[in-house]
Parts: sequence; structure tokens; C-alpha cells
Amino acid sequence: MQVYEGVTQLYKVFGVEEHIVKYAGENSRTTFVNFSNDIIEDGMELNIQPGSMMPDDKTTDRLQALELAKLGGRIDPLSLFEKLHVSNPKQWAKRLFLSLFAPDRYMSEVLEEGQSEEETEEAKSVIMFSCFPAT
Repeated sequence: MQVYEGVTQLYKVFGVEEHIVKYAGENSRTTFVNFSNDIIEDGMELNIQPGSMMPDDKTTDRLQALELAKLGGRIDPLSLFEKLHVSNPKQWAKRLFLSLFAPDRYMSEVLEEGQSEEETEEAKSVIMFSCFPAT
């Protein structure tokens, strides 16, 4: 904490030239801010939180996600694909879940394989007839 206060004090005294600072905000939005010593107010108190200056590291995210997956599935599919930074992680998670636990739905919904609509209608009519026979 004292190091940050010291650096801030040095910048307040000697950082006279304005320059542009790249700031990564929420949702990975990047903002550019004009910054100079005028922005630092006298008597300003710093509040530094551990890890707050750590940049987003996609490589670390990926490695952690894969390690958790290797440890017997200690990560849910959605979190896995979010940490892998794939586009549309919900779709990936749905596909993984269906392929593992509902392969018939995976075949029909994702791969669009299986019975034709005519075969499906015929199967429905056979089921209906066997459940509710004509009298």
C-alpha cells in the first residue's frame, strides 16, 4: 500500500504532461482516458484491493478450466466454456450436456439426424392407436 501511495505522490509532483491511458473496464470494454497530475486531488486516499490490478489472462483462465475438467468434472459445462472464452458458451454447454446425457436429443436437435417428419408422424399415430384403441 505504501508503494502505491509513494508512486501516486511522485506522479502528482512530476507527472506534468498529459497522456492517454488505456483502461480495461467491465465486460472487457476498453476506454482511453486523458491522464495528468491534475486528476490526482490533494488529500486523496487510495483504496487498493488484492488482485484488482491483475489483467485478464485468457491463457490462465483456459488452463484452470481444463485442470478442473480433468479433475473429474469439477467444473460445470457453462463455466468451462466461459473460461475457455469460446463464442456462445451456452450453446457449447448445451451441446456437451446433450451429447453426454441425452444422445437421442443431441442427434435430433444438434445434428438434425434421425427420423424424417413422415416417420415421426407415423410413430405418433402408432403410439396413439396402441394407447387409445378404436372401439
